Amino acid sequence: MGSLEHANPFMTVLFCVMCAIIVGSVVLAQRGRKMTIRRIPGLSAIEEAIGRATNWPPSTPPVSSSPLPPRCCCPWPRNR
Repeated sequence: MGSLEHANPFMTVLFCVMCAIIVGSVVLAQRGRKMTIRRIPGLSAIEEAIGRATNWPPSTPPVSSSPLPPRCCCPWPRNR
């Protein structure tokens, strides 16, 4: 039984082409060719949205929801 027992001719040719592309890319990289990877716009948009979300809301003083007036910082009552 061979290792390519169930392979059809199309898959064999496709496998050889993919191997040739990978080996060719490795050889070109070793010879000094600069490889570039294109930036995906969708990932850039997600990164920008996360950056905006971490800066939102803008830094504002906290708003108290208590109906009572703010207390004095003194631990004893002030005499008038």
